[in-house]
Amino acid sequence: MNVVSGFVDGTWMEYPMTSSPNMSDFETGDASQLSVFDEVDTIAQRKASTGDIDFSLPARVIPDFENQGVWPQEIETIIGPRDRLLRAVNALEDLDPDQTDRAARLAHIVSLAEKIFGRKEKAFVWLRLNNRTLGNKSPFDILHRESGARMVEEALMRISYGIPV
Repeated sequence: MNVVSGFVDGTWMEYPMTSSPNMSDFETGDASQLSVFDEVDTIAQRKASTGDIDFSLPARVIPDFENQGVWPQEIETIIGPRDRLLRAVNALEDLDPDQTDRAARLAHIVSLAEKIFGRKEKAFVWLRLNNRTLGNKSPFDILHRESGARMVEEALMRISYGIPV
């Protein structure tokens, strides 16, 4: 049997629909044009704009993040302990609220970097390089905190406007 992992036509596949009452809210339009990072970022922004701050992402985003280029140690640093995440993935559970916030933060920053640099590969190179503006740390090193994510987003916006960072 073939299994699809990720968003397909706005629906998260390989995740039991009955265990999450808000799955219909995950519709985002033409998912074929979006990366998993764009999809998760879009979902989080839609949820926030409707005041639904208590939503949870399916844990299946974790292997999809890895398949799209985020290293396991980066996920562990940013989102949480790998063993807990893998248990949630294997049990087809949702991420807890803190993990959801951190996964959405990671998705937002990677999505933004992909748009600014034009290619996923270039985005990941920048996200892994130490940066003077970020205290000689890489963007991935500081994404575990909201304040770090704001600094990374500001640096990305500066780049998008042609201001050196």
